[in-house]
Parts: sequence; C-alpha cells; structure tokens
Amino acid sequence: MRRHGAGSDGVLVLCDMECGTPYNVACRFAFDPAWPQPVAVVTGVNFPMLLMSADWLAATDVHEAARQLLAQALESMVIAAPAVHQPDDNF
Repeated sequence: MRRHGAGSDGVLVLCDMECGTPYNVACRFAFDPAWPQPVAVVTGVNFPMLLMSADWLAATDVHEAARQLLAQALESMVIAAPAVHQPDDNF
C-alpha cells in the first residue's frame, strides 16, 4: 500500500466483506497512527458501489469520500416489496 498511496491525499480501500483478509490488512494501515497517508476502509461494497466510487476520484479527503459513497449507496438500496397493482378494466 505504501507504493500505491505515495504522493496521494489518502487511500480509499473498498472491500466486499468485513473481516476478510483485504479488510483486515487495510484496517491495519487505517488505524496505524504512524501511517503517513489517511486510509479509509469501506466494506460491503458491490459492483454498483464500485462504479459510484469513480465520482470521488478527485476528492482530497478520503474519509469524506467514504462517507459520501456510503450515503450515495444507501440511497440506492431498497427492500423488495410486492408491487401495488390496481386492476384496470381498460386494456
């Protein structure tokens, strides 16, 4: 990660599962006060969220980018429910 974060404002790590190896390794850097760049870790990421993350490439605060990505993803999440259908006699 040192090589990938060199010269950046921070590193935003996107992981699919909490407590998986990528998450655990990223958190070691994110919570290390001696690490030179800020690291934000977002877990539970799916492909649509990965696409949404492109909106935050120019962000300079990775923690704010992580919060905004999560807020944007939550707006797109829904609980499935049966469609309300009113019968229409007109075909």
